[in-house]
Amino acid sequence: MPPKNITISVSRATEDDTLPLAQVEAIGFHDPTAEEPSTSMGRVMFGPPTESGQSFRAQELIQRMRTMPEVRLYKAVSQEEGKVVGFGGWRFYTEPFPEQDTWEDKPWEFARNPQACNEFFGAMARTKTKYMGGQRVLSKNIAGLEILVVHPDYQGIGVGKKLIQTGLDDATALALDKAYLEASEAGYPLYKKFGWQDVDQVLIDLGKYGGKGVWPTVCMRRGD
Repeated sequence: MPPKNITISVSRATEDDTLPLAQVEAIGFHDPTAEEPSTSMGRVMFGPPTESGQSFRAQELIQRMRTMPEVRLYKAVSQEEGKVVGFGGWRFYTEPFPEQDTWEDKPWEFARNPQACNEFFGAMARTKTKYMGGQRVLSKNIAGLEILVVHPDYQGIGVGKKLIQTGLDDATALALDKAYLEASEAGYPLYKKFGWQDVDQVLIDLGKYGGKGVWPTVCMRRGD
């Protein structure tokens, strides 16, 4: 459990932060204590967290920071412990989003089930193009929230709110008045509080990949 009267600061992440970010993402999305067959999309795709997988993810984040100027990564830090406890990943689009679907399946070297990864992330990409592509209302001047995760021990104390608000404030400073995201059931209520509205839903049958149940993701936009 986090200490009482904890102070959380949010700032831009650097390359030195990528491994702690990857570790928070792993435990936040891929609960190592989860039962099998899993009802979690992240667990079905990537399996339990591993050090090698987290190192690979950290290098992937570094590559994104170096080659994608629209990417902004934020860290939430417990000041009392000097520990990264939350991760927000945004893309600030100042050019029109591609009108055509550009998704290509990937090998997903460190995934448990690459086919599940390609179905899930491919569906997310196609839906994003549907609502952001070409001349649609969200075609430019938009902020995309791609990752929001808080360490399980620090949930419920406002970390996610601070990560969202910081990203929205920076987007406003760049005159990005619209926003898009894909929400899990866990994050959905928080996004609604910030004004995101449903535009679509993607359902993935986890049973096809050794899991259990159907995983829903709600696609949402803000600032019509």
